[in-house]
Amino acid sequence: MVNNPGAVLGQFVGIPGSFPLRLNKATGITVTRGKVCKVDAGTSPDSWVTTSAAADQYGPFVIPTETVGTGILKFSSRGNDIWYLKADGAIEPGSPVQASASTAGEVVAFVETTIDATPGQAELQDAQDDRLRQIGICLGKADNWNTGAPTAAADGDLVAVYVPFGGY
Repeated sequence: MVNNPGAVLGQFVGIPGSFPLRLNKATGITVTRGKVCKVDAGTSPDSWVTTSAAADQYGPFVIPTETVGTGILKFSSRGNDIWYLKADGAIEPGSPVQASASTAGEVVAFVETTIDATPGQAELQDAQDDRLRQIGICLGKADNWNTGAPTAAADGDLVAVYVPFGGY
């Protein structure tokens, strides 16, 4: 695999086993290339929308390969691939990532639920939901993730993220 120092937001690698997806998008919604999207069950039909700047967002997650405006009802993505996404804070290589709580469509290092010695039902449910918040695994900065010496990303850097699924 060739290292890509010219990577751009929303570019995908196209690893073996990845596959193309065509997904629904309701009218009135815009999706942007390289911004993380999730399902919005409040639309009819269920539509993919950019993750909001809020905590505890649940997948599945996809990344649009194109920016699609309000009047178009489908967009393209890829499943099981490596994507170049924008980091909203420091992220170490090998760290799981989740949707940013402060910047829509970006990723941050995953923070797991803390479990007390005698957890309550809500705490246990939050811990179970942790798996639904994970988008993928950060492989390092976009310009050096596949060099054998990946480095941590800083706020605003492009990161290579393996997104294991996409769509449903």
